[in-house]
Amino acid sequence: MQKLARRKIAAHIADQLVAGGDVKRLSEEAVALLVEQGQLAQAELLIRDIEAALAVHEVSVVHVTSAHKLSDGERQQALDMVRREEGTKHAVVSTETIDEDLIGGIVVRTSQSVFDASVRGKLRKLNQLATTE
Repeated sequence: MQKLARRKIAAHIADQLVAGGDVKRLSEEAVALLVEQGQLAQAELLIRDIEAALAVHEVSVVHVTSAHKLSDGERQQALDMVRREEGTKHAVVSTETIDEDLIGGIVVRTSQSVFDASVRGKLRKLNQLATTE
């Protein structure tokens, strides 16, 4: 069987997801294809390619890290901020991680941007300013 290009696979999966395709089924098919082609090590790259392909459809895949579990309202505010900042129609939380080392606040990552509104990030910026003067 001829190997399919990873970006073509990603574009196909993104198209299917935008059309309402089943995430679980598409994920299983993608993993099966990677295994069949001996490309399982490419899984992380495929995920990034899918996120980039979704951006073409004005969908931002959002990875949220916060110091505590987010409420529905806080999660929605993060999604609204991503839509506003990146100019996309849709934003979907892909992963949500709790990292108490952030002290407070939130870090939001997309395939295009990182928005750091954490206390740790602010302290890091203050430290950089203090050491450069």
